[in-house]
Parts: sequence; C-alpha cells; structure tokens
Amino acid sequence: MKGYQLRIALKELPTVWRRVLVPGGITFLTLHQVIQYAMGWQDYHLHEFSSDDDPTIYTDNSEAVEEYDYYLKNPEETPDQFTRWVLETPMKSSDSVKIDSILQRSSKLTYVYDLGDHWEHEVVLEEVVDLEHAFPVCIGAGEACPPEDAGGPWGYMDFLEAWHDPGHEDHQNCVMWGTMQGYTGRFDLERVNQTLRWKLPLGKSRVDMYAREVTGLVFGSTIPMAFKTQMPGAALAETHKLRYFLDFLNVIRDRGPLKATAKGNLPAKLVMELYGRGYDFLNAVPYPHVRKEEDAWFLSHLHELARSAGFVVKRKGQILLSKKGLAVLEAPLEEAYLGLWWILMHQYRELYYERYGAIHPFYIGHLLSLIQRYGGSEREISFYCDRLLEYFPDLVNDYLQRYESEDQAKRAFSGFVFTRIIRRCLEELGLVETREVKGSTYWETEYLLRRTELMDQVFAVW
Repeated sequence: MKGYQLRIALKELPTVWRRVLVPGGITFLTLHQVIQYAMGWQDYHLHEFSSDDDPTIYTDNSEAVEEYDYYLKNPEETPDQFTRWVLETPMKSSDSVKIDSILQRSSKLTYVYDLGDHWEHEVVLEEVVDLEHAFPVCIGAGEACPPEDAGGPWGYMDFLEAWHDPGHEDHQNCVMWGTMQGYTGRFDLERVNQTLRWKLPLGKSRVDMYAREVTGLVFGSTIPMAFKTQMPGAALAETHKLRYFLDFLNVIRDRGPLKATAKGNLPAKLVMELYGRGYDFLNAVPYPHVRKEEDAWFLSHLHELARSAGFVVKRKGQILLSKKGLAVLEAPLEEAYLGLWWILMHQYRELYYERYGAIHPFYIGHLLSLIQRYGGSEREISFYCDRLLEYFPDLVNDYLQRYESEDQAKRAFSGFVFTRIIRRCLEELGLVETREVKGSTYWETEYLLRRTELMDQVFAVW
C-alpha cells in the first residue's frame, strides 16, 4: 500500500514535532485527524491546509466554503472589493480532496489549527513509502504539544512558566486546567500509536468507516477508547435494539410496500401485531391500548431511525425498504451494529443542539469511559453522574433551576441519564445490565448498573 512519511512541526515552536506514516488516498480531513491525534490536539477548532504554489485552502470552515462557492457562481451579485478578495482565495472542503494530487506537486504544506490562536504547522513530505497497514503510525516525536486554548505561542510560554513553578500565583489553576486538557508535559509515543491505530481505521469497508466516524463522535482525543472493527457477531445478534431493528427491516422488506397512514406511519394492524410480538423497550411497562404507531414508542423509534438513515422510505403513500436497507440486511452484523450507533449518535447530537433534553455524544463517551473503568461491579448511577459533573458541572444547570436543592437537582439529572442514556441506549445495545430498587419515594429509588462482557468486545481500551 502506497503511503507517505510526513514531518509535522509547529512553526513558532520547532521543538514540537512529529514524524508520521500515513496511507495514500486519504483526504485532507483525515490528515487533519492524524495531526490532531499525533500532536495531542483535541479538535476543538477549525483548520486550514494550503501549499506555497497554490492559493487554494482546504478547510472544515463550511461557511467560508459556501461563501466562496456562492460568489464564484454569482460574481455579479456584489461586484466590489470584498467579492474580489473572496475569489482570490479558493476554498474547498477538506473532506472532498485527497492529499495525493497536492503532494505530487508540492512537498511542503502549511496546516493552521485554531484560527484564533493560529497554530501554524509545517508539513513536509520526506518520503513516499510502502505500508503494510491501513492506519497511521507515529515513528518519531519531539516535545509535548501545547494544551488547547493556550493563547498561541506567547500564551503557551506564560502557561509553562506557571506550570513548572509551584510558587507561581497561577500554578494551581494551570495544573488543573492543563490536566483537564490532557496535558502532561510529556509525549507518550505508545499511547499516540494506540490512538492512531484504533481511532483511525482507514480501511475502505463500511465497518471501518462507521467505527472511525462513531469513535470520533463519542470519544474525545483524550479518552483512550474506540469502537473495534471486529466483534462477535453472535453476541451482537442478541442485543435487544439490533435484533428488533433488523427484524423491523425484514418485516418492511417481506410485507412491503405498506400503505402509510395520513401521518406517514405504519398501518394500525401491523403496529398491533408487532407490539404483540414484543416490540418494546427493555424494562418498559406494558401498555394495553396500543392501536397506532404513536402508542408504540419503541416501534416508532425504530421506524424513525430507519427513515433517518435512509433504510426505509415513503413514496406515493407507501412505506418500503430502500436499496440501503437491503444492503444492511446482507451486511456483516458489525456493520449493522456500528451503523445503528452512527444513527443514534447523530440523532443525539441533533437533539442536543436543538435543546430537546438530549446529552451530546461527547458526554456519553465520558460516561462510557467511567463505566469501562468502574463497571465491573454493580454501582448506583449517582456514582457515575457525580464524576461526570466533576468534569462538566454545567450539565446540571437546567435541573438547578427546577428543583429546590442541589441534591435534588443532581438526583433528577442521574434519573434522566439512567432512563435516557443507560437504559434506552447502552442497555438496549447490550453494553450494560441494570436493576432498579424501588424506595418509599422517588428520591430514595436506587438505579444500579454494571457493564457486560460484550462491552469489552465492542471497545478497544488502552
């Protein structure tokens, strides 16, 4: 496999450098991810790539790309100096262009990360190589990378002064903040290579693609966890949500096309049949009056997931399985399982930004890392939520406004996490087992969980 040996160095801090091997055929966005993991950044900010022989910038700044495309197609819209200035610098999405064609004509690139602090990196092609593996490798390194939001090179110098001087007035704050950013002052080559291997599987299969993208959604760069690409199919087939999700797709394939209701839902007769066959959330209280899809929450949830992924479509008043849906039924179970994670995490992210009471996948990743570490024995949900709130105290803010005391607010937050994340997501996907011990009041009820054997088979941990 063709690959490239690249040396990446901070222009104003040349002792901070990395030497990496990357496969050919990757996009600039993937190279950005390689640099993030190899250097020790956390991908909080926008990035730009450019070369000396071409004014084009490859970026994840979608607004800048859209602005350039608009004025390129409509130059007469506002024929002024601003338009000419925009058109002088072509902007392309970094996920749409592969690095090969650029490296063939230019052996030196400039990579800017964080357009505020403006960390400028020099990326030099040292050699074209043959690779035996489909993931990046770091083969050499200099000093540790600055923490995020350090204020550029000068701000980093101030940070280091306080970090190394216990007598400095900002020493304690810098150590606390730097530690939260994953900064240790040292570069760990083994940890970086484990991160590159597991978080950036660059094979061309959909399993690799899903594992890479879901890992990026859920686990920040400082969390040493990632979704594996090889999992036990028999165990995945027994997970509640995947089993019913695939069964639902089979029903749509075998019975379809189905006549949709006026609201676009499944016909009532099929809804009642499937609910009678056990289509419900784990630990759900049976509902005796299911007559339509709105009554069957689990079935409605599966239908929504299948539609959002494009597996099930509605055409001319009929519900049927798409070609993508057929492909999922024929795919390896790892692909279906990771695909289900992909759909769910995108849904969680959208609901979070729309402020519909969801938790961002980033926080779910932190919760999973805590369960991986402490979940070998059964523990109460507050054990995990208290530790989550130590890192992210703002998560409880909405609850503090609705409850009389901080203890009640934290308890309500723990109940929400247990119901919406632990039970409706993690237990449904086979990663935890739960138990509820009723108390005399809501506040005294215990919500217990422990991780399953499958969790160790789904995630790589280093």
